[in-house]
Amino acid sequence: MRIAGHTLPDKCPDDCPFSGETYRGFCKLCPVYRCAGEEVLMPPEQYRKDWAKEWARWFRYEMVGYPKLPT
Repeated sequence: MRIAGHTLPDKCPDDCPFSGETYRGFCKLCPVYRCAGEEVLMPPEQYRKDWAKEWARWFRYEMVGYPKLPT
């Protein structure tokens, strides 16, 4: 799916290390959860572009560590 101009998974990957952290941890910042979850919290075009870029990179590179989200 396209979120803020970046391609991200259509749903939360089964092997996401943050899986199950809904409403806490990084899950609440994840564009996939926020824009495609069961409870859509934000339209994809309104998600921060700089965060979407970092999340796209994080998903592409095996979801290791934490995404470095700019403040």
